[in-house]
Amino acid sequence: MAAEIIREQVLLETDEEIPYATTVIVDDFEEGAKLTRIAATIYCERAGQKGILIGKRGQMLKKIGTAARLQIQRMLWTKVFLELYVKVQAGWRDSREVPASSPSSHSMGCRSTIPPATRSLALQT
Repeated sequence: MAAEIIREQVLLETDEEIPYATTVIVDDFEEGAKLTRIAATIYCERAGQKGILIGKRGQMLKKIGTAARLQIQRMLWTKVFLELYVKVQAGWRDSREVPASSPSSHSMGCRSTIPPATRSLALQT
């Protein structure tokens, strides 16, 4: 359900600039007594789409994450710490396989438990 909420926010915040070119995979979901931690990756097909999703200085990704987090918090009735990453995986829609981390994937994120070898911490657009 969290993945669908995040994808919905992607579509709403990007004004459907990239409607069918994204998917969201929840990488980690940890429920605690007072806090739920969710790490999710937004996959797109091209670097240009990644730039739209991240936005200038990460502002679009922040808007997507904040809106999704608030909606998830209302659904779960608990505080949520949401980590979002954006990765490019060309041709994922034409493949029958679910997008997965690979050394050639490009990502953006911060404060992750995901090994640094699978992502970049740079906030580049």
